[in-house]
Amino acid sequence: VDAVIMNIQMPTSAYTGKDPDSHPYKDSEGKAINRLYALGMANGFVIGAYNNVGTLTRIGTVASGLDDELRLAAAESPDDYIGKVIEVDCMSRDREAKSLRHPRLMKFRPDKSAEDCLMEVIF
Repeated sequence: VDAVIMNIQMPTSAYTGKDPDSHPYKDSEGKAINRLYALGMANGFVIGAYNNVGTLTRIGTVASGLDDELRLAAAESPDDYIGKVIEVDCMSRDREAKSLRHPRLMKFRPDKSAEDCLMEVIF
């Protein structure tokens, strides 16, 4: 599936792991925090496609498939990524809800324009 990056999703500070005592990332009070939050990295991308009236519409978020280098670059320069086309793989497409199940970033598509990412093609 080809989709457009609509926004950069930043992480919350909340740590959801099972062992906060041994977690290496802590806030100033010693409380365990999310690794991506601590390092100033993006959590993922909000992605979308154009509907039949030409409006870019959200179809989900993708966090899987992003390495730390990309996460840091996206957090530091979000405008370099918003509007870019990416290819994602997913477990399934929900045609009724117009959403993707477990999308994973495969690659950037510099050869494709955002306007070519159409809901009717995806769903």
